[in-house]
Amino acid sequence: MPVMRQEGGGERTRILCGYLHCQDLLFHPFLRALPPLIHVQPASARADWLQASARYAVEEARRGGSPSSRLPELLLVDCLRQYMDDLPAARTGWLAALHDPVVGPALALLHQAPAERWTVERLARRVAVSRTVLGERFAAVLGVPPMRYLVQWRLQLAAHLLRGSRASLPEIAGRVGYESEAAFSRAFKRGLGLPPAAWRDRR
Repeated sequence: MPVMRQEGGGERTRILCGYLHCQDLLFHPFLRALPPLIHVQPASARADWLQASARYAVEEARRGGSPSSRLPELLLVDCLRQYMDDLPAARTGWLAALHDPVVGPALALLHQAPAERWTVERLARRVAVSRTVLGERFAAVLGVPPMRYLVQWRLQLAAHLLRGSRASLPEIAGRVGYESEAAFSRAFKRGLGLPPAAWRDRR
């Protein structure tokens, strides 16, 4: 562990450290969108909750106990929620896309029903904008067209199912929106570099 020394005659500062690890490909767009450091300065009501939760975790560890494994996750989620709430309107990236009045609802639809036969026209109709506006907003905020984002999301879902389930390739293909195993295999190899069966074997 690194050691940091900061000389000075002020009050002693305590630093509480924690570690969360995630291997799931489903979270890669989210993790890539995060900056290397998030400095959260919560409002008073939220700060009280964060401080009380941190004190509880420290006291449990000091007594040799083990605080709830959900507590670090709750603290992280709360910090990320505040970070997202404070993002400036002009920010680009996946987190900003969630707040965008056009891209946000479109992403929700794609994530909820990735296997549907989406087209740009159908998606634009569902979020009550033109195809042009939808395409421009996706390009401006995420840097990819809507259908390319959908392909990426389907492949992430497929990788998650390949690694975490015993579902057959035809079943996975159908669940993520491909009409045939062959079409699914071609798309998967193009996106992840290996056919789905070989990718599953390596993991």
